[in-house]
Amino acid sequence: MKKIPFIAFMVLLLVISTSPAVSTGNNDSWDVTLYFTSLSSSSDNTSPPPAPATYDRIFGINSDATDGFDRYIDKPAPPEPQGDALDVYFPCEHEVVTRLATDIKSNGTDEWKLNLYVPSQSSTQMRWDNTSIPEDEDFTVVVDDSKTDMKSNEMIEFTSGSHEITVHIGDIPTSPTSPNPSGGSSGGGGGGATGEEFENIASKHAQVNKVAAGEDVRYEFNEDDNAVMAIQFKSLTNEGQTKTSIEVLKDTSALVDSPAPGKVYQNMNIWVGNVAFDEDDMEDPVVGFKVSKEWLSDNDVEPDSIVLCRYHDGEWTSLATEAVDENENYFIYESETPGFSPFAISAVGNIDSSQYEISGTEEAIDEVTEDENISYSNTTDSNEVPGFGTVLSTFALLMVMFLRRKD
Repeated sequence: MKKIPFIAFMVLLLVISTSPAVSTGNNDSWDVTLYFTSLSSSSDNTSPPPAPATYDRIFGINSDATDGFDRYIDKPAPPEPQGDALDVYFPCEHEVVTRLATDIKSNGTDEWKLNLYVPSQSSTQMRWDNTSIPEDEDFTVVVDDSKTDMKSNEMIEFTSGSHEITVHIGDIPTSPTSPNPSGGSSGGGGGGATGEEFENIASKHAQVNKVAAGEDVRYEFNEDDNAVMAIQFKSLTNEGQTKTSIEVLKDTSALVDSPAPGKVYQNMNIWVGNVAFDEDDMEDPVVGFKVSKEWLSDNDVEPDSIVLCRYHDGEWTSLATEAVDENENYFIYESETPGFSPFAISAVGNIDSSQYEISGTEEAIDEVTEDENISYSNTTDSNEVPGFGTVLSTFALLMVMFLRRKD
């Protein structure tokens, strides 16, 4: 047998030692790629998604992995996108990395969870190559209790909004392993950068404007599912390009401890800028919003009972709200707010005025009658003898006249 030259041997050894591990084919290590593509659903093809409109997300098993974040195995996902854009990631509980693009777990793992946000006026397709799935297990995708066999299908389509996706290996338990959407009646950790529960977000909308000291700033929104139409204020500081975000919620915000008072029309979170930019940096913040006339009619709600409620410092506050306009389908309102946080548009103290209609004359009569009753009550409850003061005055006058005559 010929001897391998020393240099060639060293090169071969170097190549072997630096080559990545290759799957042995015994399913100890494998991965599957999910391809997410956001497609416009508008008739003129001008709606979102903004670039990038496609993401690859990889899940799998590796004998060297853990169920947490593995620096050399898992891959972090980009930060939450600016504005209304496609977003999909594996949530991670690591203290620094909370969003994964590649989530490889240890042997024995039977499920992976993804959070997906589909932009407004868009749909998103999730595709996969079913030949890449290990043959000895059943793979199922669970979305809102709807189950899809990954081996006999290659695509699921999603509509606008937030979706929680679970990929499960083996039999699906009787009770779904994925948590139900939060009712929102209590606080808790969230899936997004704001802390809101991901499954409670129906849609997200954002605008970016220049914010300069001494100037009025106005953000406008025109989405059908978003009741907020405008946010405006006068800035006291120079902030540059600043994003305002609205999270339209399915239920009460997960950031609050109790539902808003009254009959709620819509829950939402409103965020302006970052943590450093707060109400001390602005003057006269105003929120403009709309309420459907159809909703008012269906719920027997009077238009003047609508208020914007803000949650701050552990309690809900009803803000000063004024109806400023209306059109065929909506009443338009404006509310002054001290700052931005979770909000709810609600009918508070709603009374059907037709059942309690009182004319101005009748109200005046009632007020007079009530005042007379109070006065009469005070008089009759007195312990003094009626006319006693008059008798005493007369007696004193007679005594004075008698003394003068005597002198």
